Amino acid sequence: MPSVQTPAEKSGYLHENFRIFHNADSRKREIPFHYHDFHKLVFFLSGNVRYVVEGRQYDLRPLDLVPVAAGQIHRPVIRDDSLYERIIIYISPDFFRRYAEEDTDLFYCFSGCLETHSNLIRSGEAGIQSLSRLAKEMKICAHDTGYGSSLLRRIRLLELLLLACRILRMESSEEALESASHPVIVQAIDFIGRNLFDEHLCVDLIASETSLNRSYLMHLFREQTGYTIGGYITEKRLFHARRLIEQGIPVTQACYQSGFGSYAAFYHAYRKKYAAAPAHGLSRQVSVEDE
Repeated sequence: MPSVQTPAEKSGYLHENFRIFHNADSRKREIPFHYHDFHKLVFFLSGNVRYVVEGRQYDLRPLDLVPVAAGQIHRPVIRDDSLYERIIIYISPDFFRRYAEEDTDLFYCFSGCLETHSNLIRSGEAGIQSLSRLAKEMKICAHDTGYGSSLLRRIRLLELLLLACRILRMESSEEALESASHPVIVQAIDFIGRNLFDEHLCVDLIASETSLNRSYLMHLFREQTGYTIGGYITEKRLFHARRLIEQGIPVTQACYQSGFGSYAAFYHAYRKKYAAAPAHGLSRQVSVEDE
């Protein structure tokens, strides 16, 4: 049974358009649910790891890619002390806008996954050789500090994103999808996502949608995800409100556009989450190394 987690956290800072980390360690540990206000791409190399994103669970294989869009609550479940090696890439929305082309949308490796409700890109034989080469090159460039190293990292990232988009367009990863996920929890999270900005969204509506007893659904949701239904809804609404405020939307308007029924409830939740009153000029945050 999954252990109960504290509410998903957002931590650290990302000041660049992207950052690349190469991490490898051999210790079983528990990483809490968390989210970022930018995008993350996990390039899995080795280990015994299950990745959980928005209630869906993926048992990873070497050279799998896991795109996690901004605001998606996630965590890796490290099952033993075998070597867990991965390349983690944090990417700001500005990066994708800068490299947008008329016939090429590199953000498709995230938006395509959002459309299909899957956070796994698994290549068939056609892409394995290219992924294997890129893994070796990205491991090197992640630690490179020589002349042109920043440009080289940018080139490798663009190549990986382009390859991920091609795999997603040409190949099906259906056989790899959330075999370990609980179908009712997936259904509940999808329903929440479709109705997040409806202030009348509540446990009873979700229970009716999933045809489960209210109490049992609440128990199952917390058992499978580590947080309560109400806590999950609040996290997602706060993330959306924070994004609106960053875009210059007035705080009160952001509150109601994000599904909060009252400004007082929003203000209290925001202060509790971020230890500050809602305001403009927010920093882009990130948790690093251990993921």
